[in-house]
Amino acid sequence: MTKVLVVEEDSRTRTWLVHMITSVLSKADVDLGRANDSQQLIDKLSHDRLDLLVLGLKLSGSGGSSETSFDHLQRVLAMSRCPPVIVIGEGGDELDAVKAMKLGATNFLPKRLLAQGVMSEALEDATREQRRRREGALWDDVRVPELTGYKIIRSLARTRRSEVYLAFSEPLGHEVVLKLMDRPTADDDDRTYQRFKREYSFTVELESPRLARVFDFGETDDSAFIVMEYFPEGDLKQRMAGPILPKQAVRYVYQICEALETIHAKGIIHRDLKPSNIMLRPDDSIALIDFGLAHFSHATTRLTGIREIQGTPHYLSPEQAAGQPVDERSDLYGLGVILYEMLSGEKPYSGKTALDVLEKHRRAPVPVLPAFVSRFQPMLNRLMAKAGDDRYANVQLVMREIIAFYPGLETPGA
Repeated sequence: MTKVLVVEEDSRTRTWLVHMITSVLSKADVDLGRANDSQQLIDKLSHDRLDLLVLGLKLSGSGGSSETSFDHLQRVLAMSRCPPVIVIGEGGDELDAVKAMKLGATNFLPKRLLAQGVMSEALEDATREQRRRREGALWDDVRVPELTGYKIIRSLARTRRSEVYLAFSEPLGHEVVLKLMDRPTADDDDRTYQRFKREYSFTVELESPRLARVFDFGETDDSAFIVMEYFPEGDLKQRMAGPILPKQAVRYVYQICEALETIHAKGIIHRDLKPSNIMLRPDDSIALIDFGLAHFSHATTRLTGIREIQGTPHYLSPEQAAGQPVDERSDLYGLGVILYEMLSGEKPYSGKTALDVLEKHRRAPVPVLPAFVSRFQPMLNRLMAKAGDDRYANVQLVMREIIAFYPGLETPGA
């Protein structure tokens, strides 16, 4: 995920920039900052680990002062955690562009000359620069943990409070994923840390070839860590970038059902079932990961609000979208969304905003599959029914129906 902050006063330019960023960077997470609020930007750069900043500046002749704007830019670029910066300059001239680049901006684009090709090239240059910084460990505050028995190979992902590394486990003799979560400070929400610890405490008790293996857990003075299985083959989201034959799609669904069967039997509802949480092993079998948002029916402490919406909008059940209580049938709805996406090559619902998508999950008709896979429509209708009572009552019924389509599919290699 590429975390991008856009700070631009003009709403039309801002909308165009967001569109370009999400088009060029397929995994972009775009946030909007307030224009003309220097301190807010400084605070955000201090607390968030951003991969790219797109910063609009008003220069001479556009209602702004070049000196004031460049003072602001210099303060931003001087920060140790400042990511690559693309400046969108309103007004000014070639000398302003040179000055911005000398201060350390990755690129300077005059607003009047903004075009798709120019912006695409600037975004690609900035992401290459960020990748070079990471590979060269140029982040001033980068944290390379020292844990006995583990050698860090490279960083895989990061958020404000967590890091994910590829590491070599000396006791196990192979590569693993090492996830670290900072202990909460007085200003942090302790629930995130508790979810992280709870993810280990429950999943370590689960044994199934359809779940990622968890090898270790521990706490240091400033963080907690989980050591789990590494999946060099990637995830189902990456696999779905290419065509998937109907039988293979249904085989994946059956294996996801096996994972759900295991966790549902323990009273666990995943609540964030999506292709990027379904990993692939070298034999093309799946393993379910990420129980950070899972609901545990026997938990004594509630770690989300009653009406708090948790999960990924494109895969949320109608009851999740409404902030209502969930049960095992909510996971089955997410399973239906994944089935539809594998068979059709597209998501069932789209919208300009996440709220648009959530509303369609609640009220839009179940999507219709292409004619060549229409035989799966009745199963999809039940998986994605708006009311939980109209869905399959449990995952075993889904598995039974899959076997009716492909007898012997439950046998490995079938």
